[in-house]
Amino acid sequence: MRASLRGGAGHSATEREGSLGYEMPRGWWLCQCLGVVALIALVAAPAWGQDRKEENWRREAALLVGGALAAGSGLYLRSSIPGVGVNPKDPGELCSLDRFFVRGYSARWDVASDVGLVVELAFSLWASISGTLGRRLPTALEHAETALWVTGLAAWSKWATQRPRPYAYHPRCPARLLGDGDSRASFFSEHAAQAFAAAELLRQTSGLPLGAAAQVLAYSLALGVAACRVAAGTHFPTDVAVGAGVGILSARTISALHRRTSRFNLFPTDHGLFLRIRI
Repeated sequence: MRASLRGGAGHSATEREGSLGYEMPRGWWLCQCLGVVALIALVAAPAWGQDRKEENWRREAALLVGGALAAGSGLYLRSSIPGVGVNPKDPGELCSLDRFFVRGYSARWDVASDVGLVVELAFSLWASISGTLGRRLPTALEHAETALWVTGLAAWSKWATQRPRPYAYHPRCPARLLGDGDSRASFFSEHAAQAFAAAELLRQTSGLPLGAAAQVLAYSLALGVAACRVAAGTHFPTDVAVGAGVGILSARTISALHRRTSRFNLFPTDHGLFLRIRI
């Protein structure tokens, strides 16, 4: 993303800084088209499904390709987000709840959240696969599809909102952090979304090796990841709360698309596609 300073030579530096322009990044229209194609793939996926939750590679391909398009276009747009600038933001702009959680950046808690997320994803995938003997590959694909769609939703949201992170409001925030585009990628928390999505997918799996304890452990790990993001100064509580909700809804949506009985079914024939509509 490129920013342009408007105003003539007679304007003060403060006025020129306040008139910082906004230009759409290159490839914006392509990303928009890819996002539309991704949504079409998400909507069309059930039409390629079956009446039971069974393997259907056309459906899996639609969800995987759609998720990859959403994630790729979103990450490209996110990379164009500009930094906060050279001066910290004014905490007075925040609501009282978020203002209470303004703190400096903590690399230790940031790394802890990364480690926690990796453990959460690995444990949820292992437990889900262990609880679905005979359907290991479809279960792994369901986790991969959910992760791709969550990545896409989070990246598009960060680009659309460009909300500064909590550390950007701290008076002693280093200039290197303020100048990084990641300083304006607070809403919503992708870590929380991915963690809670994995926990929700695990919750919907029957025959878990550890029983209900596996579900409790998965959601406990997800809560720990969300807490670490707040402690690291990278997210507000509202960011992780929305991220948790998006993750759970994404997991339920992808799972429902695998179980849904569609009234519309597409079948390839020698003469093209055959559409069956159930009334």
